[in-house]
Amino acid sequence: MASLLERLKYIIEDIFGKKTYAESQRDKYKKVVRNLEKELKKTDNLSDVMAQLATDYNTMEMNPDSVQGKLSDTFVTKESENREAVEKLGADFKEIIAEVKSKLEFARDEYNYWCDEAKREDDEMKIYQQQYYEEEERLRREAAEEEARRKREAS
Repeated sequence: MASLLERLKYIIEDIFGKKTYAESQRDKYKKVVRNLEKELKKTDNLSDVMAQLATDYNTMEMNPDSVQGKLSDTFVTKESENREAVEKLGADFKEIIAEVKSKLEFARDEYNYWCDEAKREDDEMKIYQQQYYEEEERLRREAAEEEARRKREAS
């Protein structure tokens, strides 16, 4: 009888929408995955930007109106420093993006696990519910048979 009450408690909680642990974890990881994917979409064109910057540096020309002698060394130095800084920044971004993608994969795996776990719990609850109704029907039938037997014995 205690197990029937326990099952009934779960059914009532399910009816009123109280989430199980698996359902709350599933929803948490769903939100994490959605937010990470949204943030990663912002970096989709990073490689295009890096390629464009490299092209710009490769085709950059000195100002033809500048004094060639004194400014030439300064220009080359600054250009190479800027190129290195941009390449380093791009490499750092790519490293961070790779790390975020690995965390996204972990979050997706967790989300899939908790989806499966929530489905298993739902299936289990359906079985418990079916068993509860079968037990309830059996008890009702036994009570009706007992009532009919008492009436026969009384008459």
